Amino acid sequence: MFTGKRLTLALAIVAAAAVMLTVLSGASVEAARGGKKGGGGGGGSGSTATLTASPNPIPLGTSGVVISGTGFANQTVYIDTGGLILTPVTTVGGSFSWTWVHNFNVTGVGTIYAYNNSSAVGAPLASVMITVV
Repeated sequence: MFTGKRLTLALAIVAAAAVMLTVLSGASVEAARGGKKGGGGGGGSGSTATLTASPNPIPLGTSGVVISGTGFANQTVYIDTGGLILTPVTTVGGSFSWTWVHNFNVTGVGTIYAYNNSSAVGAPLASVMITVV
């Protein structure tokens, strides 16, 4: 059926489709492997930062979730929702509220992380586990 270059092309297309489905689902690869260990982390100045998601659990079909954070230093926080690009959010008084516009059309569990850098290097400042039901 497939030979040589055609087989290689077919396998490349299947692999690309698998990657695209993973990215489009909004599911974090880390969450699929059980997530990173730990919950909140230091937000600076010796405080403990926390993230919350509302609603949580998220009803299937929901198109937006409010992600809120408290206990951060006055800084830009980078939110990792499991996609390719982190979203920068500026804290005011150490807090923020941001609406994640996303169509939650797959049930499952994931984790949202907050970092103090756009490369998501190092331990997250805080995290929250979300469940789509």
